[in-house]
Amino acid sequence: QTMRAMIRMGRNNRNNFVRCCIECILKCLEDMIRFFNIYAFTHVAVYGSTYCEAAKQTWGLIKGRGWDLLINDQLISPVLGFGAVLVGLLCAVVAVLLGYVAWDLEYWGWWAFAGFLIGMAVSLCAMEVVESCIATLFVCFAEDPEALARTKPTEYNRLDSAFRGRMVEINRDNRDNN
Repeated sequence: QTMRAMIRMGRNNRNNFVRCCIECILKCLEDMIRFFNIYAFTHVAVYGSTYCEAAKQTWGLIKGRGWDLLINDQLISPVLGFGAVLVGLLCAVVAVLLGYVAWDLEYWGWWAFAGFLIGMAVSLCAMEVVESCIATLFVCFAEDPEALARTKPTEYNRLDSAFRGRMVEINRDNRDNN
């Protein structure tokens, strides 16, 4: 936030290229910190550790399984976002049907817009819970897969076979590229 305030104060500066580069770097840094915090706070919630301990554990997780974390995040977020848009559209259709057909309102378009916004907002809140559950499952599976094997063997076998299949694909791609 401090760096952004300094950039805002320096907007009168005539060197737009430098300011643009700094803003880009700050945005990238902000995205990396946000990504890191998701998994660090998951460690705090699951293991009850302090944030500093969780940050160390998360850094170890990123070093060991960084690409898997990134792929997990990049695959899940768009799917959940698309689901929220679909729920918003469904709510808009319901609002149109109620406003235009059932209640014979003149301005049914505004009701559709309100239905879309409300449906999408509520759905995004629910999707945050799902995304947190997925991050928690990933952290727990990456840190201690044997615990899942003991408590939920069917789910463990499904995750383990999917992970092993992914590792075979990665090794095959690495051999093909070399």
